[in-house]
Amino acid sequence: ANSYFPGLLAANSSALNSFTYDHGQTSAVQTGRVRPGDDYFNDLSGGLTTSLMNPSNATARPIVLNRAIRSVGELGYAFRDMPFKSLDFFSEVSADAALSDFFTATDSAPPVTAGRIGLGNLPATASRAIFAGASRDPLNPASTLTADEISGLADFYSARSRTHPLLSKAHAITDWFNVGVDASFPAPKVAREAPLRSFIEPGNARTWNLLIDVIAQSGKAVSGGFVVEGEDRLWSNVAVDRFLGEVVDEQLEFVAE
Repeated sequence: ANSYFPGLLAANSSALNSFTYDHGQTSAVQTGRVRPGDDYFNDLSGGLTTSLMNPSNATARPIVLNRAIRSVGELGYAFRDMPFKSLDFFSEVSADAALSDFFTATDSAPPVTAGRIGLGNLPATASRAIFAGASRDPLNPASTLTADEISGLADFYSARSRTHPLLSKAHAITDWFNVGVDASFPAPKVAREAPLRSFIEPGNARTWNLLIDVIAQSGKAVSGGFVVEGEDRLWSNVAVDRFLGEVVDEQLEFVAE
């Protein structure tokens, strides 16, 4: 008979490298979907010594914050009320990703908040600024993303935003970050979610920003045409909430040539 390893539920994966135990390994939700546990990306091919259940492997353990949440991405620290699972902001089958669209960690009294970054078409330079200083581990502030990791992630997301438009912040969790944060990225869940924690809060995926170039001419009609006697030009910058179909802000700028 196969051995029973309840600790493998911390990964909750049906393909744990060299492990082939057919029971005590995975648990499914009511829909039958097997959703990853916090230890899902851990490489257990060398044995259970690197498991989340090993007392010496503190880096893979869940984080308990002793401060206020600074980013909606830090909801990934929250306990999911299921064994070995915090909120899933790191897998393509996340059932929690939509929370990133409904919550924020900052107060926003005005209906329009300036300074957000449009995630739909993200320049690499903007991504680098977002990822700079992102902490892998809140218990070790000095542990941040490296310059090479920041450049690699920024270049990847800039290119992917053109071929796979971001439909929501949840889409960033289930699609972008699971492609961009590859197998070479650190296994602990808290480290894999590091780019997301810095990316989600300042970003906006539900607004279309449009520039309308308006040229207004005055004059008189003559035989066979129109004689221009005066001309004004202005740029209309319009922000449209694509979820509600409403114009949420508009700014007019007169152009002098």
